[in-house]
Amino acid sequence: MEDVVGQLRVRRMAVSKHLKVMEGTGLVERERDGRVRRCSFDPTTMVEAKDWIEKHRRFWTQQLGSRAVYLEEGKS
Repeated sequence: MEDVVGQLRVRRMAVSKHLKVMEGTGLVERERDGRVRRCSFDPTTMVEAKDWIEKHRRFWTQQLGSRAVYLEEGKS
């Protein structure tokens, strides 16, 4: 973690908090080996998140597009 803290110029507590959030979402796995904690990244979780976002983006784009058409027709 010291490498990350030094490179990003953030406090150790902030890095730890972010890693805990990422671990909770499944993006990161943390493994403890004595005093050392190792983190690994699981990119499949990002693919799942991207797919979820895209599905909802399409839905809301359609809904808002339909709403815009409805509002425009009401002005005529």
